[in-house]
Amino acid sequence: MRLRKESPAKRFVYELNKKYKLINLYHNPSPLKESVEHLQAFSRDDQIQVMKIMLEGMVKHVKATNDPDFGGFGGLVWDRENWGRFSLQMHIVGELVPVAKPDANDSAFLLRCTTECGYPDLHFVPYLRPLVSLNLKDWEQRSASEELREALWELVRAFKKLDNDRETKLAFEIEHCLTDGRVVPMTRGEAWSDDALDDLESIGEPDATE
Repeated sequence: MRLRKESPAKRFVYELNKKYKLINLYHNPSPLKESVEHLQAFSRDDQIQVMKIMLEGMVKHVKATNDPDFGGFGGLVWDRENWGRFSLQMHIVGELVPVAKPDANDSAFLLRCTTECGYPDLHFVPYLRPLVSLNLKDWEQRSASEELREALWELVRAFKKLDNDRETKLAFEIEHCLTDGRVVPMTRGEAWSDDALDDLESIGEPDATE
């Protein structure tokens, strides 16, 4: 991705990284509020570029520093020197997604950055659910993008590796769109899938009194 040397997006991210590093949003949420307010004056294209630059930066950092046995966003949490600024950036992306509404190809770029980082636990990646929701809600208009389709399939595969209820449920929702509503095979082992399969198996069973 090529940008002008002094583009507003590049300059914003540079200043943000310089200003906020050791930050805890739980105790001090004001940097998030101030950043989002500042970005409201940006054009939609510049807002999308901000998101791309932030996630590209995280990918480079993760690939350069994370433990291969526990990498990605899961490992980034333990990076005390950098987690604060990356957490701020991910929350900024989450706030920008419903405002800038990245199109199918831009969404594909952001999703690929996410899966490249690895370990996309929804608890650690606050922008991911709104980004997925944006594309699924507008799936009829976005489904023609092969880039988006492939990026979503990659995310589904990454979610299934995590083997957590919340990610598996979202993976199922994504698959439902990608397969045009066809039934996606489920396996037992998670609370949500066990309940769903129990419901399916009970359909058509004769009443015990008959």
